[in-house]
Amino acid sequence: ALRFRAALKKKFPDLDVQLAYSTSMQGKARVVINPSIKDASVKFTKKQIEEQKMVVNPIMDRLISKFGDEKKKLTYKWIKPSDLNQKEHYDNVKNIRAFVRDGEIFLVEGRVLPKDGIEELMHVFVEFLRQSRPTLFKGLFDTASTDPKYQASFVALNTHYRRKYNGNIDLLVQSEFLAKTLAAAMKHELEVNPEG
Repeated sequence: ALRFRAALKKKFPDLDVQLAYSTSMQGKARVVINPSIKDASVKFTKKQIEEQKMVVNPIMDRLISKFGDEKKKLTYKWIKPSDLNQKEHYDNVKNIRAFVRDGEIFLVEGRVLPKDGIEELMHVFVEFLRQSRPTLFKGLFDTASTDPKYQASFVALNTHYRRKYNGNIDLLVQSEFLAKTLAAAMKHELEVNPEG
């Protein structure tokens, strides 16, 4: 992990690369890349983008098969960073790794991490719950936001969004928090049970 981190830092000096050590398995660590890229002009080779897709596509295909239905098939699409139009996004397009529009998930080449794809899928699921099962949506939110395990992340997300956006953003914060929480749970489940 140390050598891999050093190689990443050498090739991409603007990336924030850290090691996360496992508390359950001594000596095991994983490399964590801070997703905010300081210099969005970093260009990835075709080979690097294909390698990225080889990691992300199987995860997306597997999860979409569990969440999609025959009437409205959930899909995802890879786009280039140059395809992003600032007028279509609140956030700076230099920082966008993935997003959902009209029920389709868009993954940005060279930027997206597997966790981003999972989170965007959870956004679709959370929006479905909010519209078709509002009582379940509220119950999930109330349970997660008051659970000591998730309270700190809810407070941080709530504070961040209230600084960033104006107006009544309660529903946005609730949806974002649920999507992030469910995505983290799904990511953990995939790590524990990769074949499940």
